[in-house]
Amino acid sequence: MKRLILICAATLVMSAPALAISATDKQIINYDAVYYDPNGGICGTNLGVVGSGSQTGIWNSGLQPPYILQEFMIEVLKDIADKTDKPASNAVTKEHVLALVAMADGEGGDITNHDLFNPLNTGINAPELLATANAGNGVQSFKSFDAGVEATARALTDPNHTRLAAALTNQSSTAEEFMYALTYYQNYPGNAIWAAASEPPNQDNYYRKELSFVESTRSHYNNIAGLVIGTPAEEQIENLTDFAKLDNSLLPDGSSSTPNPSNDISTSGGCGTTSTSNSTPGGQ
Repeated sequence: MKRLILICAATLVMSAPALAISATDKQIINYDAVYYDPNGGICGTNLGVVGSGSQTGIWNSGLQPPYILQEFMIEVLKDIADKTDKPASNAVTKEHVLALVAMADGEGGDITNHDLFNPLNTGINAPELLATANAGNGVQSFKSFDAGVEATARALTDPNHTRLAAALTNQSSTAEEFMYALTYYQNYPGNAIWAAASEPPNQDNYYRKELSFVESTRSHYNNIAGLVIGTPAEEQIENLTDFAKLDNSLLPDGSSSTPNPSNDISTSGGCGTTSTSNSTPGGQ
């Protein structure tokens, strides 16, 4: 009986389809892994996919500088809702803003490097939006706050990543569920990998790492969401914040409305370690 079980198990492994990932599908995001136990009441949910969003146009936020990271992600969510014909109220929720702010904290775009208005280190090639030459690895700047919002929204709604738009337009989805969709792309028909670091067999570690960014950002939300963006400085490292511009109605559950003045938070990169240019992310 034991021998039969072993034979059946081996057959299943040998017959499992291989995941063929082309180089153009791989999005490169490399930063140090941080262990976080995903079993503490957290489970992933397949939220499905939606139609891809428009890859044209430029968002018009009407906002004026100084800009902060929370404002950027709110506008990205509004743009995603517009591109997918969903109500803005479905997209702009506490959990969705938290998810994107946490993702940006992990990426470090603009706030720990000089890639202006590019918090997710998006490598999308859109000449009408770019301030620099295109770089598929995300080492590029966008020419304005609104151009960066538009580029990020396009990346999150393109045909390869419609699962991300689905998560971000489902009013009840959580930041943790977004990170599940970000990681386990093969569970979503027609979707491709976002980060090479999440390629099997590394997916569970990648997911734990993304959950750690959510946990850290939820705990120290104002210090991260209130970071200024779009200046020549490395704002997170230099602790440049504008708490007055925070929308406290979007403070995620479990967070304090009182900013923590400790420099440890502003230089943590979401993981409790000093971050300089802590990622080499992928383009679209």
